Amino acid sequence: TPSGNSSPGTWTAGPNIPDTMGAPDAAAAMMVNGKILCAFSHVPTLDSVFHKPMSFYEYDHVTEKFTKITAPDGADSSHVPAYYSNMLCLPDGNILYAPQADDQYYVYKPDGKPLAKGKPVLSTVTRTTNKCDTFMATGKLFNGITEGASYGDDWQMNTNYPLIRLVSKTEMGVGDTVIYMKTYNWNSTGVMRGSQADTTMFILAGGTLPEGNYSIQVVANGNASDPIPFTVCAVLDAKEIAKTSSNVNVYPNPADKVATVEFESANSGGYNVKLQDMYGRVVKEANGYANSGKNTYAMQLNNVSKGMYMITVRTITDVYNTKIIVK
Repeated sequence: TPSGNSSPGTWTAGPNIPDTMGAPDAAAAMMVNGKILCAFSHVPTLDSVFHKPMSFYEYDHVTEKFTKITAPDGADSSHVPAYYSNMLCLPDGNILYAPQADDQYYVYKPDGKPLAKGKPVLSTVTRTTNKCDTFMATGKLFNGITEGASYGDDWQMNTNYPLIRLVSKTEMGVGDTVIYMKTYNWNSTGVMRGSQADTTMFILAGGTLPEGNYSIQVVANGNASDPIPFTVCAVLDAKEIAKTSSNVNVYPNPADKVATVEFESANSGGYNVKLQDMYGRVVKEANGYANSGKNTYAMQLNNVSKGMYMITVRTITDVYNTKIIVK
């Protein structure tokens, strides 16, 4: 019984593993529903430690009962010892299983709903670079309440660290795009951290993503936080950033009611201007026609909250970017 803080918890003896089974170097995985998927074989004897066959059980900590399930191929058991087993908690909430030295993999799908107390909470996402490619996420329970899957002394497959998932929704949910980000600089890998704050940095996959509206989640051991909106903002390369200081200007800055955006256009044609917050979410957007040379656009700010924003201007040939403070 973990205390959830620095005070020691307490131990209570659990039920015996049934059917004279044991776990000599055997895999187990805590599933998102709170039950434990276990691989067992008969307890060691004087003549042998690793007996055949291997059987599979679910352990329910609420009822304190083991329930035998079928082997991955549908049989009653697998004709190998339990030390052949290997499990991994997948970020979609399923368990990946494979016997050692075998190229056949299986996915076990737990029933029920994810355990509420193992669910991460995503509070904020903050952009940390001007290029809109690096972010910091803050929240709670980023590492979950367990290390995920485990084994004896030979294999390590812990997943007590945050994954960041972006989902781009399409109409009717058909063809949704799911992308996982690279996370780093976790402030902790401790589990069962309760209300303590967790943070992680993450980088957009490949450094860039198409502009658009996504939902973002933190996933720990397959248990995902509630999604929040996430808009990928314009990503500028080095050449485009060099144009920022001389080809776009905004005044007054800070501004409160209206700001004039002044920009250069190499050719006549359409342009797009966006006002985005520091999460990359589009606050205001407009299209217009630009003449060759200097142009201006009056951006209304009456209903825009105080804070720092990014203004992106796209012409037929160029992309310009600058910041504005709304007071």
